[in-house]
Amino acid sequence: MSNELFYNLSGSVACMGLPISGTTVRLFDYRFDGEGVVRHFVQEKMTAAKGDFTFEVKTGVYSVEIIPVEHSRFSRQSFEPVLVTGNINLNVILRSGSILSGTVYGSEKRKLAACEVTAIGPYPQIARAMQITDADGRFALSLTEGKYHLAVRGGSFLSPEFHQIELFADKDLDLILPEPASFQGDVTDQDGAPVANAQLRIKSLAEQEKFLTRELPMFVNCNTDEQGLFSCLLSPGSYSVSISPPAGASLSEKLAGQTTVQADCRRSYVLLPGCLLSGQIFWRGTPVAGALITVFGAELESSRVTAADGSYSFSLAPGDYQYSVVVQPDALGLMSGGQPAPAVGSYQLKQDGRFDLELQEGISLCVKVYGPAKRPRPEVSLAIFATKNGTFDGLALCSRPIVSGLTGADGDYRTRLLPGKYWLVLNNQFSTGRLIQISGENEEEILNVDNICLLNFDVTSDNDDPVPGCQITFEAYAKNGEENDLFEALSFPLFTDKSGQCHLTLSSGIYSFHLEPNENSPYAPRDIRQLSVMADLNRRVRLTLKA
Repeated sequence: MSNELFYNLSGSVACMGLPISGTTVRLFDYRFDGEGVVRHFVQEKMTAAKGDFTFEVKTGVYSVEIIPVEHSRFSRQSFEPVLVTGNINLNVILRSGSILSGTVYGSEKRKLAACEVTAIGPYPQIARAMQITDADGRFALSLTEGKYHLAVRGGSFLSPEFHQIELFADKDLDLILPEPASFQGDVTDQDGAPVANAQLRIKSLAEQEKFLTRELPMFVNCNTDEQGLFSCLLSPGSYSVSISPPAGASLSEKLAGQTTVQADCRRSYVLLPGCLLSGQIFWRGTPVAGALITVFGAELESSRVTAADGSYSFSLAPGDYQYSVVVQPDALGLMSGGQPAPAVGSYQLKQDGRFDLELQEGISLCVKVYGPAKRPRPEVSLAIFATKNGTFDGLALCSRPIVSGLTGADGDYRTRLLPGKYWLVLNNQFSTGRLIQISGENEEEILNVDNICLLNFDVTSDNDDPVPGCQITFEAYAKNGEENDLFEALSFPLFTDKSGQCHLTLSSGIYSFHLEPNENSPYAPRDIRQLSVMADLNRRVRLTLKA
């Protein structure tokens, strides 16, 4: 997280000038789940008698969803990304929507009950809605006019296909899922004995648009029965399969990798002997709930979130592992007496073991980011990576930031780190990376970062109409070394807003940019090559219509 100060993210919900009470407001932040950046639910509140709501948040990136009372014709609204570097006020005007209703069918026109139907609308503005089908497979969603992707997930089947629709009035639409294939098999130990109650997570590897897979990861969970057998239904495609043994079993987790399903098929998986690694995470003697623990091994990466008593457990093959422990943003807000620093280290697992960890406060680090003429730079994203004594040698731990956040209104970013060497990266761009050392000798260390430029894009059509929802990616013309490949982009959403504008903060240099409108947009992509950014810059970019 950033500054240890809390800010108010507040607002009001109204319609035709009248406050609307009883509206659900949900707050999300962004975090790493071991596979990438995902939205994570933080909390929800109901609007009061005057339609108002307030969240206490720290500096960071958030999204807010407005969910009207069920069965009303008011449509849901989403605000993202919401960059919080000070107090924020959102005034929401509810709008009437159109009703999208229908029935979900499986094979042989069988009505599917208890399925989750989700609508994601990226254009002309981001919107989401979700409902569970009733006993007759029926659903009904209130949505504003626009284009949407519909997805269906169920308890025992996975259909990663997204259905595209255009909604301009009330519409009845039946969703008929493609004929699934039966994916079944068995899980045994190395002696051939069945493993009961093992959990399989089967995740689609289909290359959907980035915002779709971020908002709605497509996976299904299933468990083995007493004979070690499992079964689920999958649409033809490629999937990854990860297997977790039941609690208390002396077996190790397994990542089976890519599996292709084209027709009914059967797979057998063998879990090798493993060791139980368990323990608790503490802060000043108090158990820490909501801490993310990730272990990295030669062929495995696995994550857990600590329970209410700070406990965790892994079933792992014997070997050498690196670990990281990072308290999640929402859990930090519940902790008293300061802020713990992320912990990293190594652990050699030879047999069942217990590893309790007391988090330390570390050294306070203040990163001050300035632009030309020493002007403070707010809303600059930062990421801090662990190193192995200042170098990257393929250590898996180095591929995930242990700290990420935004500079505040004064251009400052504050966090705590244990003594050691780290890499600081700005704006997800490794060319800005620099090695920093926390000595452990000072109560506070101050790092000045200069020459950060502000680049404002104004993306329009040839007729000067704004183009919202256009994703902008960039890379430095000259990269800094060969270590870039060890890093994954933080992938915070970087899209033009409803006015077609997008604001970037970059180190001075030469960059290439790619502008990719949403696939539902009528406009074609565009590249800008070798743009020199040596000072603050405003740039209007016109997109042409698709051929």
